[in-house]
Amino acid sequence: MTARSLLSFFALTLAAAPALAQGANYSVSGGALYGTVRGWTVVLSEQYGCSAYPEAMPIVFNSPPAGGWQLILPYTATAPDGEYQGSIDVDKYSFTDTYFGEGGWLYASFPLEMRKAVADGQTISVHVEPAATTLNLAGSTAALLKLEECWQALTGWTAEGSSRAGTFAFSGD
Repeated sequence: MTARSLLSFFALTLAAAPALAQGANYSVSGGALYGTVRGWTVVLSEQYGCSAYPEAMPIVFNSPPAGGWQLILPYTATAPDGEYQGSIDVDKYSFTDTYFGEGGWLYASFPLEMRKAVADGQTISVHVEPAATTLNLAGSTAALLKLEECWQALTGWTAEGSSRAGTFAFSGD
């Protein structure tokens, strides 16, 4: 699935469920604590899937129940909801795409190449007008691996017994 089709999927999902989009809660109060690892909290939610976030920064890695990956970042509540062009930079790598802003959050696809860059990176910088944010990525590799484990626990996915593709942090998409 391409980044554009994922963006369209997220936009349709959010449009179809406005209460979900406006009240999305990826924190422990929106689900159950799955675990903590290297400064990141991992939450399991039947509704939102598995999410990982560091306590000190507003960034969320999310793997919805249906599989796949989302990167959710702070945006601005003053901008109207909709699609925005911009880039997400991880150290020396730049990922330019169209992102979806809604309710103070920016929703981005989180493809394999970006996950690998995040795992190896020190900082992530978001440049999507009118917002710009730079965040530290300490512990992100462990968080992505724990998120993969959480998703498997949530869905009951096993390599031997599941007919659909798994959601893996550092292989496939």
